[in-house]
Amino acid sequence: MNTNINESREYKAAKELERVLNDYSFNPDRFTAAIPSFHKTLEQNFMRLAKYIWAILTSQPIILMSWGVDPKTVKTIELGLEFHVQGFKHTGLVRVTLNEGLDLFEVSLIDENDKIVNTIESVFCDNLVAVIDDAVEKTDNYEKSICEEYGIITENELCESDTGQPTQ
Repeated sequence: MNTNINESREYKAAKELERVLNDYSFNPDRFTAAIPSFHKTLEQNFMRLAKYIWAILTSQPIILMSWGVDPKTVKTIELGLEFHVQGFKHTGLVRVTLNEGLDLFEVSLIDENDKIVNTIESVFCDNLVAVIDDAVEKTDNYEKSICEEYGIITENELCESDTGQPTQ
């Protein structure tokens, strides 16, 4: 086995990449566009992971819909999924990524100015929907917030008179 790093294939490949990157005619946009064509397996893994995350989220469709997810914004990102929401507590992007070392998810909330405003780490897959719901939508008085936002009259309000006492 060759122990001299300078003689390894990997070192030579890295040096060649360095030479190409330092070339003045190097076009980073074309380079980025070309990567998926050489790394289909990696791209497929990202897509598989994004589908897995989406399957977890859509397992509770009513909660997912309550976040105001814009389906056109759902996109695969490296090691995860990103989408735009309009919740009671957060409007902006939600980024769900896999921490491969821990095999747990990380949820980042990103405001409309692309600033990360909150990151929740070490999220188990069975808690993913609840964690996002707490961060995006759920308020302390959630039922009251919904009633006020949408002008919904609850059963209790129908049964109360002007004195605040239940009617018979």
